[in-house]
Amino acid sequence: MDREIPRQIKIARQRKNIIRLVAGLGAIVAAVVLTDIWMSETVSVKNLTIGKVDRGTIEIMVNAGEPLLKLDLTSVETEYLRKLDEQAMWQSKLVQVRIDFENSLSELEMQQQIQSMKLDQLYTDLQGERYLDSLGVSAPGRIELR
Repeated sequence: MDREIPRQIKIARQRKNIIRLVAGLGAIVAAVVLTDIWMSETVSVKNLTIGKVDRGTIEIMVNAGEPLLKLDLTSVETEYLRKLDEQAMWQSKLVQVRIDFENSLSELEMQQQIQSMKLDQLYTDLQGERYLDSLGVSAPGRIELR
């Protein structure tokens, strides 16, 4: 017999799915950004001075606080919010289906009770007719089985 999954388990599953989604999207974004950085030119050819160096040191400086990488997470955030809205919509549909199912079940149970009461009434009428027939006061042909 099926039973309802506890709310805590549902929430845990939803969180797990959301974390997987965000982690997957984060990994994809990171891969795309890193691939773009790796594959792109870091210095414009126009800014290079080419010459022959016999001696000297090569120095590269990065100013403190200068960002080396900036991630654009707006598309990931938009997708996350869209998924949350989609999840809320499906939960609403599930609640509506559950309510419809309970209404249908209640209606069928009521119809069964009505039919059972009709059957009991017919049986009582049959017993009364049999009794009247046994006394000989019943109309002829009232107790014919069809």
